[in-house]
Amino acid sequence: MRAPRSVLLAVTAWLVCMLLVSCGGDSSKPTAAGPKDAAKEQRAAVEIAAPPDGKRVRARQTSSGAWLAGMKVRGRTTAGATIFLRAGCRPKPCLERVRADRQGRFSATLKLRTQPSVRFVTIDAGPDEAFAGGSDVITVELYGPGTAGASGESKPRENRERPAKRALPRDVLVIGDSLAVGFGPALKEELQGWRVRIDARVGRPLREGMRILARQRKAPAILAFSLFTNNSPREVGELETAVRATATRAGSCAVWATIVRPPDDGRSYAATNRTLEGLADEQLSLGLRIVDWAGAVDSDRALLARDRIHATAVGYATLARMYAAAIRACAGAPR
Repeated sequence: MRAPRSVLLAVTAWLVCMLLVSCGGDSSKPTAAGPKDAAKEQRAAVEIAAPPDGKRVRARQTSSGAWLAGMKVRGRTTAGATIFLRAGCRPKPCLERVRADRQGRFSATLKLRTQPSVRFVTIDAGPDEAFAGGSDVITVELYGPGTAGASGESKPRENRERPAKRALPRDVLVIGDSLAVGFGPALKEELQGWRVRIDARVGRPLREGMRILARQRKAPAILAFSLFTNNSPREVGELETAVRATATRAGSCAVWATIVRPPDDGRSYAATNRTLEGLADEQLSLGLRIVDWAGAVDSDRALLARDRIHATAVGYATLARMYAAAIRACAGAPR
């Protein structure tokens, strides 16, 4: 008895499907990675293990006053990955390339060189020369004879911890995020007769702000920051390092502000603000000034926009007045 034609066709189709292993796809067969997957594989995460962020590094000065120091950088990444290291040297960046070993460890020595007025140097480590995703960054401070004693502490320490008797120049650099974009024009009005420079960008995180500071040929004695609103409260250690580094410059003063924004991943910024307030109590350098923006918003919610991050027009005017008062206090200038 002959099988029906439809059955023969079905059997034939099944045999062809099995031979070509293409009927419904073979889930066990690996597929080629697309461009996005390949980019992820190449962009390995990099972590700088040493030196720690904020470390003070002994350096020597040339007859022209330039700072010179050898800096060994160690870290971890994907085994066998090529890592690019870049330091914010002057007059041009210092660059090195190194390959990680089988355990993912890498090590390279950077020869740092900066101009006399530049003592803070940023060091980036990343999986590509563009230092895009996966990179890590630290900031170190160079010191030498005349700036530090044998103990490694700045000499003399007692002068670092008490307010200066002389007034500072009426010159301020503001490095900030979208809040600084908002209060910047009003701040210039508040500080008429001052030299006020504002470097602000919407969405700017803390590390970018510190890179901008490190690039300054000669930073003024007074620095003001509107940063960390775009950072996680889990990164409060980085904030503390940045505040200490900027507040302990010789003959200088720094202004920072408490943070106002909704919790990030369920964690509030209350501990961040307590850290800032605690640092102000330490009387660092010429005096760290904290703008209590969080306290002002708690007293008057009309200062805050609906997104609970940015300010209203009245809020920006208030924030500008608060920054202006803190900057004048830094300078020892009357209101």
